[in-house]
Amino acid sequence: MNKSVQSSKNMFIKILKFCASKKGTVSIIPAKMDGYITLKSKAACLNSIPIIAVDALEKEGMVVASKNILQTTPAGKMHLRRALCQVDEFQQQHRLTGHRKIMVDKNLETLISNEGESPLTRLRYRPAKDGKSYIDDMEFQAGERLRVDFSKGLLTRQLSSNWCVTENEVSGSNGRNGIVDLSDTALAARKRTTAAFIAVGPEFSGVLIDICCFLKGLELVENERQWPPRSAKLMLKTGLSILARHYGFTKPDNNRSRNSSPVRHWGSDNFKPEMFPE
Repeated sequence: MNKSVQSSKNMFIKILKFCASKKGTVSIIPAKMDGYITLKSKAACLNSIPIIAVDALEKEGMVVASKNILQTTPAGKMHLRRALCQVDEFQQQHRLTGHRKIMVDKNLETLISNEGESPLTRLRYRPAKDGKSYIDDMEFQAGERLRVDFSKGLLTRQLSSNWCVTENEVSGSNGRNGIVDLSDTALAARKRTTAAFIAVGPEFSGVLIDICCFLKGLELVENERQWPPRSAKLMLKTGLSILARHYGFTKPDNNRSRNSSPVRHWGSDNFKPEMFPE
């Protein structure tokens, strides 16, 4: 790339980033040098900005200059978001990205994830009418744990054709994707997934598979199962609540004192414990 083009691009990003930051109103102040201006807000100041750069941004519809006030347009904010990302620009513009810590070769690494991929994430971070999330942290963690075990157990659908099937594999002897080829990790994940489905029962296991594991939308699940509108959300929340209890994700009980302990034994009237039980 030409150095002058790269320099102009960096200047555009610099201006957009300054105007898009939450530093209050950005004022345009004439500089001492001809052809340059100063952008000033309540918290910061940006000196030696070429007027031709601001004019170019305004011509492209990325900023609006009115009464010595410079503002970023929605198009300018989207352009800045694409320019600052280090992956596919247009995908990053529409993604809800987040960071997750996972184990890679026995090392804990932080990776960028697309939080908008899972319907659970949208339900978790999209507030309801009362301002609270529809599913809480425990229910969200339970659904994500089910998806991890489902994926580790190699239970996801195979989208591509397997052209490596031989006669022995078709007959069932040492076939690929069979029990013989599964690792201990995959077998353990399958056992955990089976135990989770047994815990929630057949009434809720289907909707948990569709939404948590296959990432189907709520409307799609309702259409496929011929359910009434908004019923999949209720079934999902109930299933996630049972699943969270199965995994041991319990909510803290603020009403119970710290020194209180659960009941260990029930005794009738005039009950006396034995000092030295046989």
